Amino acid sequence: VEYFFTLSPFYPLYLLETFKKIDFITTLDADIYFFSDIKPLFDKFQWFSILITAHDFSENIKDKAVYGLHNVSFQSFKRDAQGLKCLNDWKENCLKWCYDYLEGDKFADQKYLDYWCDDYKNVLVIKGRGLGVAPWNVSKYKLEKIDDQIYCDGHKLVFYHFHGLRFLKKNIIRNGFKIYKVKSNRIIKDDIYKKYIVELSKL
Repeated sequence: VEYFFTLSPFYPLYLLETFKKIDFITTLDADIYFFSDIKPLFDKFQWFSILITAHDFSENIKDKAVYGLHNVSFQSFKRDAQGLKCLNDWKENCLKWCYDYLEGDKFADQKYLDYWCDDYKNVLVIKGRGLGVAPWNVSKYKLEKIDDQIYCDGHKLVFYHFHGLRFLKKNIIRNGFKIYKVKSNRIIKDDIYKKYIVELSKL
């Protein structure tokens, strides 16, 4: 897993440097599911060079911020001076140290992101508003379902990160709620998780 963490900056940097027609690139975890259109976010990103996703922890697990203020799950980089500098710096940092444990101000590839807003210009941090919703923050939002659309604090749920979801057997699934003290409800269970599990079962 430490090898995977170390690769985080390498692939997007390689693609941006190799294929000059690519204006920007987004890397994202495979366990992210889109519930509504992502285009408005990318429309906003045109004014920025770097995009990162805040953990935005629920109040009862704020202590987990020690592992990083941001989550390496959905991030974008432009092929401009700031985007390329950020990726190159991240690459060098991960080569020097990228382990799956806390050591000082470092944790895997993730805690390096804590300093990006200070170190680089034009960084867009996505937080709330239906973006970056995950087990570590879903309990803090008021969830509603209106006309088959899920809303988080009045904003459309755009994407959800199903971190911790595991198929142990065909009919036995671990949702990963316990570690993040998720306060589950009908919308979380039936309209978010069940929908995703049904889609996965079609694959």
